[in-house]
Amino acid sequence: MTLYPPWIRALRKAVMTAAAAATALAAAYVEESVRGERAWRALRRDYAAEGRPLDYAHYRPASVPDEKNFFRAPVVQRYLDPAQAAANAAALDKMQHTVPPEVARRLGRWEQGEFLDLAAVSRSIGGNPAADPTPGEAAAAVLAHLAPLGPDLDALRQAARTRPVAQIEFRDDCTFVPNIFAVLRVFGTALPLRASTVLSLGRASDAAGDVLASLRLAEGAAAYPSQVHLVFANGLGVRALQPLWEGLQRGDWSDADLAAFQDALDRLRPLRTVPAAFDAAAAADAYFAPEGPWWMPEGWRQLNRVELLRSGAVADASAVDAVRETVDLVRLGAGTRRHEALMQSRSPFTWSARRNAWSPKMVVYVASAQTAFSLADTACALERFRRAEGAYPARLDALVPRYLARTPHDVFGGGPLRYSLTESGHYLLYSVGSDGTDDHGAPPAPGAGRYLWTDAARGDWAWPNPLPATGGAPHA
Repeated sequence: MTLYPPWIRALRKAVMTAAAAATALAAAYVEESVRGERAWRALRRDYAAEGRPLDYAHYRPASVPDEKNFFRAPVVQRYLDPAQAAANAAALDKMQHTVPPEVARRLGRWEQGEFLDLAAVSRSIGGNPAADPTPGEAAAAVLAHLAPLGPDLDALRQAARTRPVAQIEFRDDCTFVPNIFAVLRVFGTALPLRASTVLSLGRASDAAGDVLASLRLAEGAAAYPSQVHLVFANGLGVRALQPLWEGLQRGDWSDADLAAFQDALDRLRPLRTVPAAFDAAAAADAYFAPEGPWWMPEGWRQLNRVELLRSGAVADASAVDAVRETVDLVRLGAGTRRHEALMQSRSPFTWSARRNAWSPKMVVYVASAQTAFSLADTACALERFRRAEGAYPARLDALVPRYLARTPHDVFGGGPLRYSLTESGHYLLYSVGSDGTDDHGAPPAPGAGRYLWTDAARGDWAWPNPLPATGGAPHA
């Protein structure tokens, strides 16, 4: 009988052990693949049963006629032409230098009751090196700096008056229109900047057209089923309201201007878009192959994708009532706690959820935009009432139905916006804000963050009304 050396027996044992391990691993891999596929099919069935199919095309908004669509105007389409995407991207990048971030950050100070500092803007763009330019010099410098954009801004102003609806093209393949965000960023800053500038020169009619065009841009973003677009809607809206607020404080707007603003503001209801935006995000995740690190079995990738959607990491709109346009703070708090627990998880099945999660604060961000639009709409109605009746109303329901279609409500809780008259002849108009506490109109402390409302833990979200109704800061 042949005797093998000990090392041969050890090698044979090692090979048999490795083969058994490989077989077990392969069986486990197949089993996990089956488990992942079953979980994914069950998820798709559940979404479909809830009326939220994981089909991105399902969330396409109802179409509007091209001739009525602001985003189908030639001046907009020129920059969104996919055949010229690269050239347009380069042109828009150059245009962004006309309105640099430091200028954009100055738009939106209305939340704190501050007029746009045109002197500071003129210095930041290098158009007026003087340490203390006169208002007229500062305005002239800003307009000179914006002159290269003038033809496009004029065309947008005209389009806003003749095209009453704003809808961005929706693509069924989960992609966005090339250059759309650059278009929103460039013109969404240049238009309100020019509006505030010409308003300071007493040219209210020109400024009104720029404000209306700014609101059309915000409307397109607010109505598009995408979280990214909703973020843009917030920024666009905050900037557009800067000149609108300034004109109200100085009494510059005509009744026709105010009515046009109200018509545009009434369509800015981003909370209505939240469920569709979150469900479309889930459908987009379903459209692409599941992601994961190189070592992750295919079945685990599917299970990760299931957990991503089951956890609400990208699609938790449970705190939003899109019909009533309200936010449930209790559910929002629960969602925040779930998000925090998810981000602390180390499970391999939450890998994708941790990487792709949207903060529940997204809902607060959208709610702040809708609150700003509602406050502005109400402020326009109050001014129209004052001009017609000689004084502000004692209650907001006096504005209905002539100046408002309905009594404006607070998105947090659903009650009416807080409103009262003051001894100085002003009014107090505010939302209780995301803490749900009525601070009697006391705003968040300055310096809370870039966005005064959403970055502060306490304070009410108020429409600043610090100046007499008969006029405010002087014109240049």
